[in-house]
Amino acid sequence: MKIYLSFAIAFILITAFLTMAFSPLRLKDFTDEAQLRHFLKYDNTNERLYLRAGSDGVIKFNDQCEDRALRLIENAEKQGWRLHFVPLHRIEYQKWYNDSIGYNRYHAICGAVIGNEFWYIEPSDDRAWRALFLD
Repeated sequence: MKIYLSFAIAFILITAFLTMAFSPLRLKDFTDEAQLRHFLKYDNTNERLYLRAGSDGVIKFNDQCEDRALRLIENAEKQGWRLHFVPLHRIEYQKWYNDSIGYNRYHAICGAVIGNEFWYIEPSDDRAWRALFLD
């Protein structure tokens, strides 16, 4: 009887551990603009320094927009928030930044759903703006 009880307890503990370890993230969208701005205020993605060592061993500043976007998404997920990776084509970049980037280039930012709105977020300086309505 003790063997069966020990086996049952071990089975329950292992099952509980595997359920916690491999269950999908349950992310939520922001409910309002204030919630998004609060998250951005306390997130440090825009304050981090990105360095990369070249093949010659020299360390250089490497502030790539996709690095910052992916870091902001990762930080949001750690707090249970859902953010999206948004590559802006040069025409879309021109529209929002009033500046140009090269042909066949893009700029990476993040996006967030707030109700029936989709917001863009510039990870390098925490600017956030309503980009479009979803309905």
